[in-house]
Parts: sequence; C-alpha cells; structure tokens
Amino acid sequence: MSKSVMIINGKKYESNSGSMTVIGNKVYIDGKLAEEYDEKNIIQLTVTGNIQHLDCDCSVVVNGDVHDVEAGTSVKCNNVYGDVDAGTSIHCGNIEGYADAGTSIHCRSMKK
Repeated sequence: MSKSVMIINGKKYESNSGSMTVIGNKVYIDGKLAEEYDEKNIIQLTVTGNIQHLDCDCSVVVNGDVHDVEAGTSVKCNNVYGDVDAGTSIHCGNIEGYADAGTSIHCRSMKK
C-alpha cells in the first residue's frame, strides 16, 4: 500500500499503514499519537490516496478509496470497500459494506 496523506487545518501527516484517527484535538497516525492541538475544533480534514481505516469526529473528504470510515458528521470519498458511518451524510461511489448516516446516503450502489 502506498502512503496516505492527511491534511488537517493545512498541516500534512503521512500514514504507512493507512490507519488514521482524529478524535477531539488528538491525531493518531498508524496507532500512535502524532499531534495534540490546543483547540478542539478541527476545521478541515482531507485525505489524499487510498486508506484502510479512518475514524474522526468531524467531516472528512477522502480523495481516494477507503476500506472503513467513521465520521462525526459527513463523509465524501470514492469507493468504500468496507463499512461507512456518518453522523449526517455520505457521498461516495460504491459501498460494499454497511452504510449508516443520520440524514442522507448518496452512492452509485450498495452491496449490503
């Protein structure tokens, strides 16, 4: 797997395993604490490249495919090869696993 790049509020993080978690003001990359922000509010979270697992309590845009993703508000990505859970909305290509959103799901197809 090639490296995934995540950008939070303009700062770049790279993941070798494709595992990224953003909860509150803490950023975990490949299971290790990478950053702890003074402010709790993550303004913008963008991932470039394919990613295995992403867990965050904010909105996320993934410019690539994702296996499993869970977001506090919205998820926008290419394809989801596992499960996707969003507090409000999901916008993506195909979903091969389960999908759950508080308001809406927009995708090409869902297999489960």
